Amino acid sequence: MGYFDGLVNAAFKKTQDGKVAYYPWGVMGKGLVIPDEAHEHRLRNFIKTFYMGMFPLIVCAAVFFRPWHTFAVGVIGMGYFYIQSKRLTRGFATAAEAITVRESLANSAQGHGKRSLYALAAGSGLFVLLGVWMALAAPTTEKRVMGALTVAFFGACLLVSVKMIRSLRQDK
Repeated sequence: MGYFDGLVNAAFKKTQDGKVAYYPWGVMGKGLVIPDEAHEHRLRNFIKTFYMGMFPLIVCAAVFFRPWHTFAVGVIGMGYFYIQSKRLTRGFATAAEAITVRESLANSAQGHGKRSLYALAAGSGLFVLLGVWMALAAPTTEKRVMGALTVAFFGACLLVSVKMIRSLRQDK
């Protein structure tokens, strides 16, 4: 498995009755019971392809364009995700149980694997350090704020990576 498989796994859970439920909005929304493996496979492929397409689009928009362009790409992407998710899950029953943050992180950790999680933690830690340097050494207020935002974002990424690594250790 890899990075995107880990992201996809976060949206799925095996329910107490042995069925698989899909949580398109994660812990923020209701789950949908997937009727069979073919539908699950289709959903997983859609989500993985969506993530693989959106990642470079968001990064390119952030690097080469203004912030509002990045925001617009995100909004359009989420609109597309919403429409496709509705289309792919039409007629699915609502799951009786919710997915917790802990379950979502554990599922994601299983998909990522230990090496990938250590690499994500190391990369996040590096970006935290770069953000601190930028916040302290930048010549303008705008760049100092960007450094502080970098620290906040990648600090959160580092915390999530560490939580996922711990969840793998607890499973043993």
